Amino acid sequence: MEYVYIVGPQLIRQVPEQDGPVHGPRGRRPSAGGCRPCEGGPSGRLFLEHLMEFGEWLCGHVLRPVPHRHFVLSIPKILRRFFLHDRKLLAELSRCGWDALRSFLKATVPESAGLPGAVIAVQTFGDFPERFHPHCHVLCTDGCFYDRGGFRLTPKFHLTALESLFRHRVLRMLLARGKINRELIRIMEGWRHSGFNVYAGPRIHPRQKRSLENLAAYLIRSSFSQQRMEYRPEEAKVTYLSKDRKEKKSYDATEWSMKPIPWSVPDASIPCGSLPPSRIPR
Repeated sequence: MEYVYIVGPQLIRQVPEQDGPVHGPRGRRPSAGGCRPCEGGPSGRLFLEHLMEFGEWLCGHVLRPVPHRHFVLSIPKILRRFFLHDRKLLAELSRCGWDALRSFLKATVPESAGLPGAVIAVQTFGDFPERFHPHCHVLCTDGCFYDRGGFRLTPKFHLTALESLFRHRVLRMLLARGKINRELIRIMEGWRHSGFNVYAGPRIHPRQKRSLENLAAYLIRSSFSQQRMEYRPEEAKVTYLSKDRKEKKSYDATEWSMKPIPWSVPDASIPCGSLPPSRIPR
């Protein structure tokens, strides 16, 4: 019953009881939120429609009616440059996240043949669009499938073991690819904090369909938010706030419009939405 659906630089589709490639709504391949629109591409309204459509499709055709949970897996700053200069490693990062999460969840249930299911999105932006921050968002079953149709919920767990598993797999992968050496690993082992982070959200039950759809749409969201952006036409400046509202940066309107950021959603009610300066009503 294992299913894996990865949204990122390389799509990996493995859904049970289906033959051939898995396609998104209306036969389209779902794309990551970091993709830039092509010339003559969809408007912000169509992007919003795509977000909601993707969430509905994922809940209706991929996710099983079992509890799920949102996980976020991130890596330390010292390792991010390797992914910036070799984008193929982003697909490897998603595999490391999946391998760690699968092993962790399998160890929490008594069934030895149990397997979880997950939807994984690789995102490369942080508080500010130009800051490269590769990490994985995972919409994962809160337990494991076993036998034919059985499902076992995970008991209460601590994230320390999952963080260690993720760290081990990422470092092993980078070492095998020749990106790091054992001396760097030895140095990192002496840090008080490893720099790897794991977040686990609350359990989402099948009846909470709207929450699941919103989270699915969040996986392919835009890299910047309209709610944190202010355009000052008299100065031709754009001010952008960090998530905690403690840091802000100013950009020339021309500089902002030329940044390699994805198409946006022109609706302030959608937290992942945003509007490029060229389309801001004056």
